[in-house]
Amino acid sequence: MGRRHGSWQYLYTISMFAAAAGYLVLFPYLARYVIDHEWLHTLFALVLFPSALWMPLTFEYVDGPTTGLWIALRCDLLTVAAASVALVVLIARTPTSAPARTRALALAGSIAFAFQTAVLDAFVWPAFFPG
Repeated sequence: MGRRHGSWQYLYTISMFAAAAGYLVLFPYLARYVIDHEWLHTLFALVLFPSALWMPLTFEYVDGPTTGLWIALRCDLLTVAAASVALVVLIARTPTSAPARTRALALAGSIAFAFQTAVLDAFVWPAFFPG
C-alpha cells in the first residue's frame, strides 16, 4: 500500500480506537443521565441500524458496483454521521445531574465517535471507493 494510504490507515486506526472508547464512555452516560430524552432512542437507532448495514452494502458494492448501491451506501454513512453529530449536540445541550467531569468525558467520547463517523467514514472513506 502506498504512503498516502498508509497515513490514512494510521489515522483510521487511532480514530477507531478513540471512537470505540468514546462510545463505551458515551453509552453509560446516556443510559444513566439522559435516558428519558425524547430523541435519544431515535438517534441511537439511526446510528446502530445503518451501522449494521454498512459492511453488507460495502461487500455488495465491491462485488458489483452500481449507482444504486453507491447511493445507498452514501445515504447509510451520512445517516450515521448526522445521528452521531446530533448525539454530540444532545450531550452538550441537555442539562443533567451528571458531575461536570463525567459530562465532559461523555462529550469528549461523543466527539471522538462523531469524528470517526461524520468525517472519516462519511467523507474520507468514500474517496477511496469513488462511485
